[in-house]
Amino acid sequence: MSLFCILLLLLALLRKCAHALLYVCVCVCVCVLTTAQLSLTDLLTRSLSVSLSLSARWAHSLADPDSISSSSSSSSSHRLCILYESQTGCTEQMAKLIEEGAKQIPNTEIRVRSVHDASAPEDVKWADGLAVGTPTNLGGISWRMKKFWDDWAAENWDKVDGKICCTFSSQGGHGGGAEITCMAMNAVLMNFGFMVFGVTDYVDKIHTLHYGAVVAKQPRNQYDKDACRRLGLRLAEWIAVYFDGKKELHPLLTTKKQDKAHSSSDSKSGDAAKTASSDKNEATEAKAAEAPKPAAQSTSTPRPHVPTAETHRDQRVQLVVRASVPWRNQVQWKAMVKELELASRAEPGCINYAFGQIEGSETEFFVLEEYKTVADLERHSNSEHFTRLVPAMGRVSSTLSVQKVFPLHPQPLAARGSVVPAVLGGVVAGAALATLAHLWLNKN
Repeated sequence: MSLFCILLLLLALLRKCAHALLYVCVCVCVCVLTTAQLSLTDLLTRSLSVSLSLSARWAHSLADPDSISSSSSSSSSHRLCILYESQTGCTEQMAKLIEEGAKQIPNTEIRVRSVHDASAPEDVKWADGLAVGTPTNLGGISWRMKKFWDDWAAENWDKVDGKICCTFSSQGGHGGGAEITCMAMNAVLMNFGFMVFGVTDYVDKIHTLHYGAVVAKQPRNQYDKDACRRLGLRLAEWIAVYFDGKKELHPLLTTKKQDKAHSSSDSKSGDAAKTASSDKNEATEAKAAEAPKPAAQSTSTPRPHVPTAETHRDQRVQLVVRASVPWRNQVQWKAMVKELELASRAEPGCINYAFGQIEGSETEFFVLEEYKTVADLERHSNSEHFTRLVPAMGRVSSTLSVQKVFPLHPQPLAARGSVVPAVLGGVVAGAALATLAHLWLNKN
């Protein structure tokens, strides 16, 4: 009978305070099972004492939030809203990627809303942080996004001060004005009291999102996708730091620290690879230097038996150079040899200067220099443009062969002593025959 009365009392009290009386029920049951000889008055007294103790602890926890257990505090969520306007789906794709980035921070509650959604105005006020995305129309904010904020301002002014925000935009092509649009959208949000932040991160060596994430059309490249995800991650980090006091989630202690570590690792790997490559090249060059060199005729075209330069310094001379130029250096090499050609053609004694690609080869080129005399060629070799450009060309190419040729050509008129009298004699003889023929015809 006493046990039945106790259970009735517990059920009655349970309707008023479920949390506290759950422990009371357990205590009473234990008392009944272990001390059956206790009276009903003793049981009621002990139950009431336990109830008052638990109630006091519960009230104290409500009055002092710091006393809440770590398990309950860890379940607190960071509220984030992604608001966008999209006509072709490009900006909507960016919004989804930003959501993926924000989800990297635990306990982040995210709402993705279009400006056309009925709940969007309330979701903006609900959120601790806001990411706003708009297409770039004629270099500025889309009219639908601007209208949303124009309509929203009347009833919600002074209701979002201090909230954190960032922006993103898609454009028709590179240089379409997406960064200008982000800055214009930032100005609108600042008018409402939002706190705008920039992003100093680089998602690869040349792509960043200082003013917001921007893409051309849709985020199809990896760096476009990484930029969107990084924007969402950074927004969620700042919300956790400044609204929930999660100082350990500060970017300088998390993502940026990791980026620096990866960058340092990549740099060391790159330096190691360069060192290994340099050592390999030096070993190859040393081995090539020690190897016996092939005969000169194996790589060069046989040249005719001609007099040497020392005995014919006043004869015309040609210098033919064959070089191998890797495809990655060909633009640079051609620019230098073109400059050398223009400067050499202006030299006294230069007859011809030309260069071109050897037929059937993608990397072999020739350079032809032709001068009136060997002395002219030597002056050319000591000129300023030659001593400056030729070594630079050698650093991006490999010389295969160098030939100096003295081509056969007609002798100067001064050396033709027998030719001039023969010509004059022919002219005189022809005139005499013509005179005799004329006299013979007149006589007949």
